[in-house]
Amino acid sequence: MMQFSCAECGEDAGTSLVCRNCIPLLSDYKRDKYMRVWHKIIVERDGNECVYCGHSATWDSGELCGNHNPTKGSAPDKIFDVTLHECTCMTCNGKHSYTASREAKQPVPKVKKLPTCDFPGCPISAILTGKKPKRCWKHQ
Repeated sequence: MMQFSCAECGEDAGTSLVCRNCIPLLSDYKRDKYMRVWHKIIVERDGNECVYCGHSATWDSGELCGNHNPTKGSAPDKIFDVTLHECTCMTCNGKHSYTASREAKQPVPKVKKLPTCDFPGCPISAILTGKKPKRCWKHQ
């Protein structure tokens, strides 16, 4: 089993690249950087092959990816853990991943589209004055 020191603070992170304390503090740049390293570890650990169909490629070809199972949203503290995840090809990633979470999700409510300015050709949202929208801030 792989053991890691946290890439941010150097503390023992167990089987994760970044410890639970540092994950919420990561900038978008560092999160993307560590995610690329995580993908490489997952793909190379599984022998550069999809665990479902056996498709093989190099980790940087874009044909293989690390599959987050559980999903990133359901377990954000385990996003960089290397023991819970598997290598899949892009085709199998859509077929085998997240089936349980997809079924459990509720339909996304529709969002009302904001009214646009009544000035001809203006795409900016109108300012609501009274009951009917009139013009945007630009064409007042």
